[in-house]
Amino acid sequence: MTSVATPQSAEAVTQAGLCGEVAVVGLATPNAMRPYVQAECVKSVVLWNPVDLGYASVYVMRAVVDGELKPGDSSVSAGRLGDLQVVNGSEVLLGPPFVFNIDNVEEFDF
Repeated sequence: MTSVATPQSAEAVTQAGLCGEVAVVGLATPNAMRPYVQAECVKSVVLWNPVDLGYASVYVMRAVVDGELKPGDSSVSAGRLGDLQVVNGSEVLLGPPFVFNIDNVEEFDF
């Protein structure tokens, strides 16, 4: 599901009184999902960590500018993120998404 559909699905499950019976799965921002996570209608939601995404983007662009990332390379070094895999010739994989849940959803405001 998309980041727009996931909170609306959680709302539908809430309105139907099916929290705990129907699982909502998808990508969304912590702000959009906070009420559903806090109400324990949704256990967790995933999204790429924007801090890591920005961090990786800077490392990848620097590697391109410096000539360290060339066509055909299968990985690129990204500092604290380690080596990131390059697929399809130009797609850099960040890695696993960040999981927002009842323990950490309050720490994020976006």
